[in-house]
Amino acid sequence: MVRGCAPNRGPDQGPHGSGRPGGSARQRRGRKIITGLKKQGFLTAQGKNIVPTDRGFALFGVLKRADPALVDPDVTAELWSACSTMC
Repeated sequence: MVRGCAPNRGPDQGPHGSGRPGGSARQRRGRKIITGLKKQGFLTAQGKNIVPTDRGFALFGVLKRADPALVDPDVTAELWSACSTMC
């Protein structure tokens, strides 16, 4: 079974299969981050996809010039992994 997926969820397990309404703490934190980026105009919804706006691409460029590690997916994965063991 893929982590976070629960094909036989009961009515009390929430929509994300964590056993908690609203999903796991990591899922809720991720949704909160995405919501904040949308409110600030960095992301927008296109159908079922979340895509960066021109403002989001500009932020990406600024962060990449400041420190490429800030936009490196491998570094992000390591940070999330470290956070999940501490939180």
